Amino acid sequence: MSGRESGEERITRLEERIAWLELTVSTLDTAVSRQEREIQRLACELATLRASVESPQARNLSDRPPHW
Repeated sequence: MSGRESGEERITRLEERIAWLELTVSTLDTAVSRQEREIQRLACELATLRASVESPQARNLSDRPPHW
């Protein structure tokens, strides 16, 4: 078997590759979960800001400041 890897070497290489892929998937899962929480937080914050801007009290243009 000159120039070719043995069955044991091939299995070892595949096991290393699987371990690396599992680590990568775990890392990506953590990042995606963190991003999902951040997106949810920002969506709530945006909804709160929109509600405050669109409320009748915020858009009451008939009340002029005392200096007018």
